[in-house]
Amino acid sequence: VRELSANAADAHVLNGNQKVPFDVKIPNKLDPQFYIRDYGPGLSEEGVMKLYTTYFESTKSNSNDFIGGLGLGSKSPFSYTDSFTVSAIHEGVKTVYSAFVNEDGMPQIVKLMDGSPTDEPSGLQIGFPVEPKDMRAFELEAQRILPWFNPEPNVLGASIKSLEAPTDVIGPLSIYQNIPVWTNNYYREHTTFVKMGHVIYPVSWESAGLDDTKDPALALIKNHSAGSIYIFDIYNIYISSILKKPKR
Repeated sequence: VRELSANAADAHVLNGNQKVPFDVKIPNKLDPQFYIRDYGPGLSEEGVMKLYTTYFESTKSNSNDFIGGLGLGSKSPFSYTDSFTVSAIHEGVKTVYSAFVNEDGMPQIVKLMDGSPTDEPSGLQIGFPVEPKDMRAFELEAQRILPWFNPEPNVLGASIKSLEAPTDVIGPLSIYQNIPVWTNNYYREHTTFVKMGHVIYPVSWESAGLDDTKDPALALIKNHSAGSIYIFDIYNIYISSILKKPKR
C-alpha cells in the first residue's frame, strides 16, 4: 500500500499532475482485487521491462521532488504475492504484463496482451488478488497511509476516514518548525513519525540516542497525553536547520 502509493504520487510529479488524485482499490469480499492506478506518463515496453527486472535501478535518484529513489517500490508486491499484473497506458497504447519471480528468485515480466489503442489517460495500474484473511489488514494499512497524501487518493472498495486537523501544535522549538499533534485512540503510547513527501515513518527516539536532556522537543512530547501522534516533516526540519545556521 505504502510503496505503490508513493510510486503513484511520484508518477504524477513526472508530468505535473500533482493536483490529480490517484486511485486505490481496497480488496473486499465482493472483489478481492487490490490495485493502485496512477495518471502519470505511463511506461513504454522498454521502460516496463527495465523497471520490473532490475533491483536498485531508479530514475528518481537525482531529484528531491520524488519520494522514491532505490528502485524497490515497484517490486514491493513480491513481498505479498508471487505474481502481479501491470497495465501500462502510454501515448495512447495499453499493454498488460505479468510480473513474477523466476526459479532463481529474480523478478521477471512477460507480456499478457499486446499494445492496443486506447482512449484511457496515461498511467500505470498495478494489481493482484488478496486472500480473504488479509483483506482487513490491507484496509487498516490504507487507513494508516492514504490520508497523509495530498491530494488524498480516490479510494474504492472501502471507506477511508480523511485526516482531521491536528488537536494541538508544539513549537516552534530549536531547529523544528511547529510540530502538529494528533490524538488517536489506536495508539496507547506516544508515537513519533518522520514525514517525507506524503509518507510517514515511525521513529524511535531511544534508538536515535536522544533523551530529554539532549532534545527539548522530546521533553515536551513526553508531557503530552498518551495516544498522541507527532509528525516531524523532514523538509521543514531541513529548511529550519539551514536558516538557523550561524553566519560566518
